[in-house]
Amino acid sequence: MSAIDSECNSAFSLRVLLVAAALTITLTAMPAGGQASQNGTTAAPLPESQRVLNFSDRTLAEVNPGHTTKAQVEALFGKPWRVSELDEEDVMPGDPAVEVWEYRGRDSQGTYRVHIRFDKRDVTTLIAKIPDKTARAVARVANPMPDAR
Repeated sequence: MSAIDSECNSAFSLRVLLVAAALTITLTAMPAGGQASQNGTTAAPLPESQRVLNFSDRTLAEVNPGHTTKAQVEALFGKPWRVSELDEEDVMPGDPAVEVWEYRGRDSQGTYRVHIRFDKRDVTTLIAKIPDKTARAVARVANPMPDAR
């Protein structure tokens, strides 16, 4: 291979690398889910689970920990933004929760997460509206089950 061929191969490899880097930067900078772009065009709408909604206090109050089921939560709020399975290390002793559903919300105070835990019977054990600014909230929890004796 001549020095010219080697130089051409290096230049070609560098161009491929630069194009790949530019494509990566472009894709990373694109808004998630097809929101309006800077030039005013729009892409496909966000899926239901990716939409940021305003969950009213009245709607949140309809979730009664210890009674409200997954099916009822989905009927109220739609598909969750994120679903997580809990391991034993993730829960406090005595906490029956095995799965978490989260929704994204926005109100006049800013953005927040609605965090809902379910037990193995698919019944809510906890609900909390957690502001992104503070990441702290008071949760409503199910009353503990009385000991069966």
